[in-house]
Amino acid sequence: MADTDLILLTSPHPNAYDGVVRKTSLVPWIRAAHQRGTLLGGVCSGVAFLAEAGLLDGRRATTHWGVADVFRQRYPKVLWQP
Repeated sequence: MADTDLILLTSPHPNAYDGVVRKTSLVPWIRAAHQRGTLLGGVCSGVAFLAEAGLLDGRRATTHWGVADVFRQRYPKVLWQP
């Protein structure tokens, strides 16, 4: 991962929240990549991984409208814009 320039996170499951909860080992890996300077991006509900890692706190983020309410409750420090 030391040579990774960009990580793009997509939704792993129709219910991204369940995907994040089941794949908690991914969250520390995402944080470590961020600390190394790797650029991170999330597509659709894949942004839940970034929110779970705390990387979107205080920032504007967009996601699919179908999961926006769940994400607002789960990650209240993110400024969600579906």
